[in-house]
Amino acid sequence: MSINSLKDIGLGTKIEVMDQGTGQVVVLIHGWPITPYHWRFILPALHRAGYRTLSITLRGLGGQSEGAGNLEKSTIANEVRLLLDKLEVAKYAIIGHDWGGTIAYLLSIRNPTECKALIVEEEIFPGIDVDIPHPGSEYYPKWHGPFNRAIGLAEELIQGREAIYYRKFLLESAGKNKLDDRAIYEYVSAYTMDQNIESQLGYSLGYYRTSKQDSEQIKLSIVNSLDIPILAVGGEFGMGKAVEQGLRRIGSNLSGIVCEGAGHYPIEQTPEFCVPKIIEFLKVSFNI
Repeated sequence: MSINSLKDIGLGTKIEVMDQGTGQVVVLIHGWPITPYHWRFILPALHRAGYRTLSITLRGLGGQSEGAGNLEKSTIANEVRLLLDKLEVAKYAIIGHDWGGTIAYLLSIRNPTECKALIVEEEIFPGIDVDIPHPGSEYYPKWHGPFNRAIGLAEELIQGREAIYYRKFLLESAGKNKLDDRAIYEYVSAYTMDQNIESQLGYSLGYYRTSKQDSEQIKLSIVNSLDIPILAVGGEFGMGKAVEQGLRRIGSNLSGIVCEGAGHYPIEQTPEFCVPKIIEFLKVSFNI
């Protein structure tokens, strides 16, 4: 059974979630500038393996989730926890991509008895300084973070050119082997079809404008080691081994994979390699 709904979690916030399958719960949190379409290959595999999936749409990023809260990743992690409480989910694993990875970590470190495993795809947490190795360093964009944080200038240059902007990042960040045309269409459309496009752009850029607060929260959190199993997923032409290197700061029960041929989106670029590795990791983690 698949239920796509908008859940009122209180605090004036509603979170869009696609609830599918039955069994032990896997929470999936996408990143920027994409949507839960990113999970289209792994979801059927998870369901066949006997998992229930909760695919969350981040507030302000290409979906129906809404609320007036700030965009600090600790705030959004708390909103996800409230959603899980609303759904009466007591135990779960989390997969987070990009900003979703930071949010997934902050959720897991604050709820270590409920979270059974953490999978981080293509994310280096704010405040953790790790260099992206070759060949990803030649492909992964370095301009979007500083540009997105340029308040006023970014809005002035992007407004009216949103589709060009997002498509540019998606093409570059995918690395040597591009995302398929359908995926680019889905992501660009989701970020540009809102009637209040100016407000949507503000949310999109806003995820980068809490870097100071996000870094402080990460630095406070890594004082305590995360004991649950952690899997780092990097793309050869994305962040690569740097994902695993960054995660060494948060816990010792860590393993990592680098997906050959993938850029910033391994789960959708190389699902034939990546997805079985994740499912095997989840199987072992849930049985620990």
